[in-house]
Amino acid sequence: MSVQPEKSLPAVKLRVSFYYVGDLKKAAQAYLNFLGLSPSYADEDWVRFQLEGGDLALHLNEELPETSEFRQMQTGAVVSFTVQDLQTTLQRAEGSGFHQVGEIRDLPYGRQVQLRDPWGNRLSLVEPK
Repeated sequence: MSVQPEKSLPAVKLRVSFYYVGDLKKAAQAYLNFLGLSPSYADEDWVRFQLEGGDLALHLNEELPETSEFRQMQTGAVVSFTVQDLQTTLQRAEGSGFHQVGEIRDLPYGRQVQLRDPWGNRLSLVEPK
């Protein structure tokens, strides 16, 4: 399938994707441990991690509870991370409070697994072929 804009438009770049979390301090520590880097910015309701390709941020919503319901992902946005070693990264994520959803899948582009953080936000890890 080929999709072309009707006229020449300036390039659109992804700047930041963010998740709402109920406990910013706990979430920042979990993502710091998972990502292996410190936030590039933090205040009382916003933490931002500078990554290659765009930033990932956490935004405080104190009414958002932690959840233990982690169903397969069917709709909604997913932030996908490219990793060199899926198994090692998955272990680090689980040790940081993230939960695996479903099995590791072998796909045409590589091995992939879906995760959720403690507030149910969706992530994907992909180890390219």
